Amino acid sequence: MADGLPRVAVDCGCGAGRGTDSLLRKGFSVHAFDPEADAIAVCRDRFAGEARLTLAQAGFGDFAYPPASLVVAINSLFFCPPEEFRRGWSAMVGCLVPGGVFFGTFVGPNDAWADPDFVLEEDPDLEVLIHSEAEIDVLLRGFDILERDVKDYDGETALGSKKHWHLISVVARKSG
Repeated sequence: MADGLPRVAVDCGCGAGRGTDSLLRKGFSVHAFDPEADAIAVCRDRFAGEARLTLAQAGFGDFAYPPASLVVAINSLFFCPPEEFRRGWSAMVGCLVPGGVFFGTFVGPNDAWADPDFVLEEDPDLEVLIHSEAEIDVLLRGFDILERDVKDYDGETALGSKKHWHLISVVARKSG
């Protein structure tokens, strides 16, 4: 992080708090949210008494994003419901102060989830946002891309189902 920026981070789709824990250990005040009540309950128990953490049960489109120097959306942004993506994305990148950093993962068009006939056994109603690298570049206008990592491989889901992955991870700094 650049010197002089507030050590405030937003953990989007925090789940059980693995990323939140890492951010807290690095000295950030963290605003973490997840749409799942169970995830927030786990984090409330896990981080009980942590004064630098604010938790909210919310989605990308309705979270109240504070001014931040870091927004993290790893393995969560692509689960944002399509109807709230535009509003959520605008608020997410809008909360970053100049020089702030976005770090997130997108699902690309080669991913099995991009096939309209693909059904995930664990969640047959799962709807996943798909973005090409060109679409990601448009989303990140006004940012300097610091790092882009593209993975395109056969693997498994967290629950062991086989699938093809196409993940695009980006680290980008908001221009001043």
